[in-house]
Amino acid sequence: MARAGRGRRDRHAGHRHHRRRGHAERRLPGPVPDHPFPGTSAACDQAIAASIAAGSKNFPGTEVEPWVSADPTNPNHLIAAFQQDRWNDGGANGLTHVLSNDGGQSWQLSSAQPQFSICEGATPGAPGHFSRTSDPW
Repeated sequence: MARAGRGRRDRHAGHRHHRRRGHAERRLPGPVPDHPFPGTSAACDQAIAASIAAGSKNFPGTEVEPWVSADPTNPNHLIAAFQQDRWNDGGANGLTHVLSNDGGQSWQLSSAQPQFSICEGATPGAPGHFSRTSDPW
């Protein structure tokens, strides 16, 4: 099965899909909140500018390679993670985490977002101090 987000940058920008191993791709039933990173910090804007200067193209507002987990004791409680603001040549500005308490009919940003990249707030020397992230699983 092809991985979501690979080779589908412009045509599917902003589409939200749910995938499980062995199952066909399908859209999540409710809209997922966007969390684009440009403008969130000077360090993030500098990292984005450096990639653009090197010839990369960023797609702010895109969410790709989503992964959804359901609470085994409450199937209406879902947690999802996806790449936010995908780059044409691989990776994203960060990973965004969202949750639903109604089986995916509505979603909200998680109250805490991990810092896996500069755009997510990782500082020099931190384990997540990377220009880009990938694969939320």
